[in-house]
Amino acid sequence: MAKAESSPQLHVQLFEQDLGLPHGWYFALMKDSDWTFVIKLFALCEGAINYLLQQHFENRSVSEFLARLNMNGRTGKLRLSRKLAAIGSDESRFIEKLADIRNHCIHDVRNVSFVFSDYYAGLKSDQKKMLLALFEPFIHGAVGPGSIVMPLTEFVEKNWKLSFWMAGIQVLSSIYLTSERARVEATWTNNMVKTGILSTKFDEIFPASEYND
Repeated sequence: MAKAESSPQLHVQLFEQDLGLPHGWYFALMKDSDWTFVIKLFALCEGAINYLLQQHFENRSVSEFLARLNMNGRTGKLRLSRKLAAIGSDESRFIEKLADIRNHCIHDVRNVSFVFSDYYAGLKSDQKKMLLALFEPFIHGAVGPGSIVMPLTEFVEKNWKLSFWMAGIQVLSSIYLTSERARVEATWTNNMVKTGILSTKFDEIFPASEYND
């Protein structure tokens, strides 16, 4: 992976290619209704986690098995990813909450008119705090109208879809980098084994810090 490929936005575009999505698919999400946005963003996150696990296990044939697993729960894909240290806790919590909102959207036909602000208004005080806290690791220096830096809470409450979109870029970028590292490591190891010159641990040559800018 080239050093120039350090932009989270670029990582998302590269991920679109790997997942077989049209170029610019992610950036077009902002044009969708809140309900459609949630469904699509969750589907992309689930696809990203599936891809990550496929790279980790060096086997695309596990995709059918992974597709049968839930995202959340003790036997879900997110827990498996955390156990493998393939995804961070911040990213995991973000996707878990997105999964909850997605379930809220699809399990009652009346929720096709879902709007983030109405959903937030219906939460209890502690639930609101937990939801807002999800964005802290991913959005820094939020800028509002007139290029004025706004407190994160105010920015999110006024820009729910944009906030999920911005945080989603960071989450997907992290998953992409981890997936790439797993892919490169597997290729390197396989080549060294085949040539019989495997003598140095991959992590000594490619430290994990290089992939977590």
